[in-house]
Amino acid sequence: MLSAFWVYGGQAGADYVFVSGDGGRWRYPLSSAETVCVTGPLGDTIVGISGGQARIVSSPCRNQLCVAAPPVRKRGQWIACLPNQVMTVVEGAVSASSDGVDAVVW
Repeated sequence: MLSAFWVYGGQAGADYVFVSGDGGRWRYPLSSAETVCVTGPLGDTIVGISGGQARIVSSPCRNQLCVAAPPVRKRGQWIACLPNQVMTVVEGAVSASSDGVDAVVW
């Protein structure tokens, strides 16, 4: 069972933060130190990446739920500013030798 987890479910490769908005989708290593400005319909949303985590630092939305959300650091975690249409998602690296397996059930 442990070997199946290592082969199919392990953390292969570095994790990335994908930030998307009106202008497109960008990828940054989660291990980097970046400040990303993403323009949405309401204005600019600032995403901060540092210390192995990402968070929305500021946004022009009214309720500021995205700013109050905790930082994301694990695959599958996300933060969205829905009014400004900005999304931040942590995903793993896609290797060239990936066989498409996304789950193991026994």
